[in-house]
Amino acid sequence: LTTGAENNLSEIIEKLPGVEISASGQLTVNGKTVQKLLIDGEELFKNQHRTTTQSITSDMVEGIRYLDKFKDFGNISGFDNNQVRALDVSIKDQYKNKITGDIKMSGGIKDKFLGHTNLYRLGGKFKIGLIGDWNNIGNQSITSYEYDQLVQTKKEDFSNLGGYNKFSNNIPPSFFSSTLDISERENMFGALSLIYKPSDNFKTSLLNVTSNTNQKQRILLSRDFFQSATSSQTELRNLNSKFFLNTSILEIGYQPNSQSFFNYIVSYNPNNSDESFLINNSSQNNSFDIFQNFENNGYTFNQQLSYAGKLSSSTLIQLSGISEINNSDNNSLIISDVPFLNLSFDDEYKIVQRQNHRISTYGYELSTNTKLKNSNLRFKQGYIFSKDKFENNESDILLFNNNIVTDRADSYLELMYDGMISKKIKYNIGAQYRHILLYRFEEVFEKYYILPSAGLEYKISRTKQIGLSYNYDFDISKSKQLNDSPYIKDYFRLQIESDLLPDLFLPHHSITANFVNFNALTGSNFILFTNYSFKPEFITLNSSLDSDNVINLQNISGNDQHRFITGVRINYLLRKLKLNIFTNSDLFFNREENRINNEINAAITSKVKVKSGIYSNFKENVNFSAGINYELTNYEASVNSIETRYSLLKPYIYLSDTFLDKKINWNLGFEYAIYKTNRDNTNFVDIKPRITYNLNKQWEIILEGNNILNLNNAQVVENFNSINYSESRISDTLEGYLTLGVYYLFK
Repeated sequence: LTTGAENNLSEIIEKLPGVEISASGQLTVNGKTVQKLLIDGEELFKNQHRTTTQSITSDMVEGIRYLDKFKDFGNISGFDNNQVRALDVSIKDQYKNKITGDIKMSGGIKDKFLGHTNLYRLGGKFKIGLIGDWNNIGNQSITSYEYDQLVQTKKEDFSNLGGYNKFSNNIPPSFFSSTLDISERENMFGALSLIYKPSDNFKTSLLNVTSNTNQKQRILLSRDFFQSATSSQTELRNLNSKFFLNTSILEIGYQPNSQSFFNYIVSYNPNNSDESFLINNSSQNNSFDIFQNFENNGYTFNQQLSYAGKLSSSTLIQLSGISEINNSDNNSLIISDVPFLNLSFDDEYKIVQRQNHRISTYGYELSTNTKLKNSNLRFKQGYIFSKDKFENNESDILLFNNNIVTDRADSYLELMYDGMISKKIKYNIGAQYRHILLYRFEEVFEKYYILPSAGLEYKISRTKQIGLSYNYDFDISKSKQLNDSPYIKDYFRLQIESDLLPDLFLPHHSITANFVNFNALTGSNFILFTNYSFKPEFITLNSSLDSDNVINLQNISGNDQHRFITGVRINYLLRKLKLNIFTNSDLFFNREENRINNEINAAITSKVKVKSGIYSNFKENVNFSAGINYELTNYEASVNSIETRYSLLKPYIYLSDTFLDKKINWNLGFEYAIYKTNRDNTNFVDIKPRITYNLNKQWEIILEGNNILNLNNAQVVENFNSINYSESRISDTLEGYLTLGVYYLFK
């Protein structure tokens, strides 16, 4: 499958049939999520799949296996309690039992620099992985998906914890946003993994991941309000941001025999951000300047202790206890040269707001798994308690004080039966009984639910399969969503008192379906997946605009949210021609009802994403990859019949080859990007060269660049749609760069 021109594990995996790594770092095989990426049987950097694949050099790789039923450490004999899907990368013997890795240093035009190192000690009882990176060329070290996977300490099979703690309370979403609107970014990243397994029955691991980022943005935006066709704003925004993320995870596993297993996981995840805005705002012939600073300091601290063991030859018992703390402190400072938010000031137009949101969760779960003839019966019983506290105050205005506490007790019983109609047809059916107690505003609220679920899997043949599942669940509003006093969003948005009932429970339905056809001989595959969810009620906003263009937002209960996602993955291999034709297409549709000035607004968002192309796999000739990326987002609001549109069209071609007995490897990429909104459009050509010269088996000289025709900031346009307004943004993008560096490989 490879030509020898691949630089790292990521470029090898991209050529494996049915294997895909998303931009967020999620690894899938034939449409199924892969839980573990193993390096010689060990998960070095946990769910940091993107980081891991980019740090393992292609020279180190001996082979790759896909394990659909990998039994991890701690699996009980005769059961599948620790069975997962995994991709196992075997490493050549010459890279084991010693320090191996590489170091790269580059510098270039306009003071662009990059330093990167990967160090490994693989094989034996003690394994080490170290990744270090510093760059100011704009590379982002971690995505929202990867961070979310790291901070979720609990095992996936632990029921009913979903929705309690979400990292988005702590991390400003702008850090994980698209790189389109980032003009400068400097990032320091480090990851250290230690794994010690002195015997077959004991294993401990420690992972520490740190990311520190400074970035700048410069955006000119035009804002149109849905409520009034005559109301608009123009805003020139300069933003300086600092972000710090850290995760430390310690895991200890002890398996005294094949019939029992003890496991302990603890993680601590501090994070903070500091964002400073300089804004010039123009509105209805008025112009004024604003300074905004939003500072967040937060952390999560999670623990889980679990035991698994045999009750009998056919029954497995598992007991888990968890403790989770999620804390977020937000400080806001807004200074203007004119009054804002319709507030009364004495002398200085200034507001200081302090906010804290803390959720503490404790609980246990007891489960049994009994094997019957050609079937399986699972039972779960658990109890979870959480305290959710939201506080907000503004130093000079008592009106903004909030202090809301929710005590929640959630107990549940669940039965799940897995059976077989025939060797080709499997099914599962289950039901969960839930009893919820809420204590809010000095009142007690109590609810009971029966939550059914079902699934069907039809294996047409060894390579064709159909899956279908249904699930019924519910959400509960958090304390922050029930604010009984206003709080400040920014200089022109005010969150007013909530209109949600304190005992609001929000049931919802979801259906998923998929079809997979995989040809093991040719590597060709066809994958179709669909997800539909329906929420009769959900938490949304009522938005009203006053005469000074101040938006009042209010949490309310909305009706009828329909969300539909479908996608197709096709990869067809022409073996004789050594060509692969592929297409990845996704369709997203969302319809929901919110309110604008107490008028029902039906908001419809539809998105289409298509990436199609062809790539070669020649052994000797110039290889190429050519295709097109296309995105289209359409948004409609029924109030005043608003419609906005955003599209991206990006044809591309990449060429690569080697010569001088493979001493010189070169890659050259061309991309032409066309960005359009209903207001503006921009386009630019991106040229990405890379040339490596192998001095010997350990030293290389590297010349590489990105967007080299735009060494200054090019501009793109985007659309952003909120409840009450649409923004058309003209943003500076990352500067291009051209760097020259050296690369050294430890062997």
